[in-house]
Amino acid sequence: RQIKSKIVITKEDVKAYYEQHRDQFGGERKYHLRNIVMQVPPPAGEQEKQAVFRAMSAVHAKLKAGESFEALARQYSQSPMAGEGGNLGVFGLSDLSPQIRAAVQNLKPGEFSQVLDTEYGYQIFGVEEIIEGGGKTLEAATAEIESRLFDEVVNQKFTEWLRELRQRAHIKIIQ
Repeated sequence: RQIKSKIVITKEDVKAYYEQHRDQFGGERKYHLRNIVMQVPPPAGEQEKQAVFRAMSAVHAKLKAGESFEALARQYSQSPMAGEGGNLGVFGLSDLSPQIRAAVQNLKPGEFSQVLDTEYGYQIFGVEEIIEGGGKTLEAATAEIESRLFDEVVNQKFTEWLRELRQRAHIKIIQ
């Protein structure tokens, strides 16, 4: 009570915290993805794997030449989503595996990844669109920030108060 009653969090403190931690209150960027998959049969040897890779590389070359990702997905993909042009849906980067995240995070809408060797076979990912998520405004985040700042200050002041008490304490050990 002694500590908490003396703590005041100002609007300036809240605004400064919001500006410093903007990434925590911003919305997550989401990616509308498509993919083309060519599966490698489980008992496949190196030659069969290379044949599938060459076929996928040929599809990648067609993409570079400007052919439609959707049309190529319908024609070549072995995914259950091939009939829908390889449409996977919308994902945040945190929802994706590290390998796929690295492949798509720097792509712009309409661009596609290199051929990736994944656990499902060889894949190419295309970014249909990027959706910027709406984050919290300063007003919406004020209560949360005040709570965080209050807790921070309370912990700091409590630690100082305990240290002061220990310094003033006179302890005598009798044996």
